[in-house]
Amino acid sequence: SLAIDRDLDDRRGIAAAIHGLANLERMHGDCVEARRGYEESRAIGLELGDRRQVINADYGLAHLHRLQGRHMEARRVYEELVAISRSREFGDRLEIFFSELYAASCGASLGEQDCLARLQDLVRRSADELDDPFIPIRAQVLLAETFVGLERYSESLTAIESAVAPLRKSGLRGLLANAEAIKAIAHDG
Repeated sequence: SLAIDRDLDDRRGIAAAIHGLANLERMHGDCVEARRGYEESRAIGLELGDRRQVINADYGLAHLHRLQGRHMEARRVYEELVAISRSREFGDRLEIFFSELYAASCGASLGEQDCLARLQDLVRRSADELDDPFIPIRAQVLLAETFVGLERYSESLTAIESAVAPLRKSGLRGLLANAEAIKAIAHDG
């Protein structure tokens, strides 16, 4: 896809392909290449005036910051994305929810109790306010992961237990593997 887009000089296609490769690199732990890809796809988005591509790259960079433990930088980007997502042109409920969820998780990871309370509130509300049945499960996994980072293992186990059984039935193997790893860390902690 990237080679074809380059042959056609399709800048939007190139940006999208590079972004997709950056996601894969991040998932495989190659943070240097992932950052390079997100930054390149962001630069192309800016060059083209493609605000959606810039936003997607910013999400990737925020996730990368979080993965690398740079919670303050990640939270700053997530909060910027909340503001952008609330605008009429780019916003949707899921983008706002996940940006708020991750921003709260980053704040909680920095020891900010109000952010932890916000994260717990968002997790509780997700089942009632959003139509996708897997969103509350993903939110529970993030809450459990945040508790592990805070070394609050019993709370992590409580949070993760409600997510593991539905994940086993769902076929979402990547998220299930993450949940099982969090559960093992919390259990051993």
